[in-house]
Amino acid sequence: MNRFLQYKTDEFEYSQNEKLHFVIRRHWIIDLLVFFRWIFSSLGIVGIIFFAFDYFGGEYMSQNFILLSFLSAIYISIVTFFYVVTWLNHAFDVIFVTNDRVIDISQIDFFHKNIIETRLSNIQDVTGDIKGFFNTVFSIGTIHIRTSNHLADFSITLVKEPQKSSRQIFDLVRSAVKLENTDEKKVCNITQ
Repeated sequence: MNRFLQYKTDEFEYSQNEKLHFVIRRHWIIDLLVFFRWIFSSLGIVGIIFFAFDYFGGEYMSQNFILLSFLSAIYISIVTFFYVVTWLNHAFDVIFVTNDRVIDISQIDFFHKNIIETRLSNIQDVTGDIKGFFNTVFSIGTIHIRTSNHLADFSITLVKEPQKSSRQIFDLVRSAVKLENTDEKKVCNITQ
């Protein structure tokens, strides 16, 4: 799984002189929250139902208990599948930042992945937002990247230290623009 292979991917290839600077992923606490929601949604609710069944004097070998057990197993299976898909959607959202471009890989649905890439010189604005009490405490927020043509605008939510990462991206953007401008001046001097 790409989440644990932080610097390797099959989604794209690096160009000849391209180097990976850093990778932006969702904060690990999101995995923990998805796990706790799964525990409460599946095991917690089923436990309450079985506790109520036992409290009101149900017999364990009755037809109602067997039916309740069967329906609970189906419910847990459906909820587990839903939360595995939710976790995969969070786990596979990643942004790769190289010295030449930014590549955003977003897992939309179970069988739907969106890959957007843009050159650093096309980036107009990078912002990092932190909103809310828990997001401020854990320094979790959103990074928005806006490009010059607005077709490749993208963002990633629930990342650690979004303001720091946005500053790093913007520093790379400034370096790329300076390099591009000096290359253009060299070409202009050669042609004259």
